Formats: sequence, structure tokens, C-alpha cells
Amino acid sequence: MTNGRLVQAFVALLASGPVHADALDHAVNEAMKKNNVPGTVVLVARDGKVLKRAAYGLASVELSTALKADHIFPLASITKVFTATAVLLLVQEGKLRLEQSIGEVLPDLQLRSFGPMGLSQDPCTA
Repeated sequence: MTNGRLVQAFVALLASGPVHADALDHAVNEAMKKNNVPGTVVLVARDGKVLKRAAYGLASVELSTALKADHIFPLASITKVFTATAVLLLVQEGKLRLEQSIGEVLPDLQLRSFGPMGLSQDPCTA
């Protein structure tokens, strides 16, 4: 199972209703075991309040280093999915428009190499 599918499994678990810490711990450990995942960090929040933050397993299998809840993972392309989802939620709430330029939203961001670009454009094709 990929990390994305593991995330989907946790989201499905949390969306199914109230989840107690023991049930979440059990579900995470079982999913890790079933899918040969050496370690993960889970953060559950609601209304801006952190309900659970926990690390499971190892940060380094080779060194047997335990994960910590503040571990920083190299996320690579999965951040695009979260960013796109966040932008579209802000559009839905009327806080952003896809036609806005990125410079209007993030004035400190330097995009000289891409030129003018809106939120709906792919920098690779702009």
C-alpha cells in the first residue's frame, strides 16, 4: 500500500464517526503491519484543536530509530493534492478566485521565471 492509500484508510476510519484513541492506535498499527509500513505520524484535529498526535514505528529501519510526532517527512508530490484541495476549498468559501494571480495572493513570492500566472494554471505549461 502506498502512503497515499494509507492516508485514505485513516481518513475513512476518522470519517466513519467518533474514534477512540485505542481504536485509532489499533487501526494504525494493523494498517502498518498489513502494508509493511515502517512508521507513520498521525495528527487528528477538529475545529483547530489537536485531538491526537502520535508517532508509530520507526523513522529509520536501518538504525532502529523511533519516530517522533514532530518528524519531518519528505512528502514529494503528495503536497500537490493537499494544496489543490485547500485552494479549491478556499474558492468554494469565496476567499480566493482561480482567476487571481498568484502574486496577488502571495505578494512576496517571486515567480520571474514563469511570468504572470493564475491559481488555475500549471507552472509547467504556463
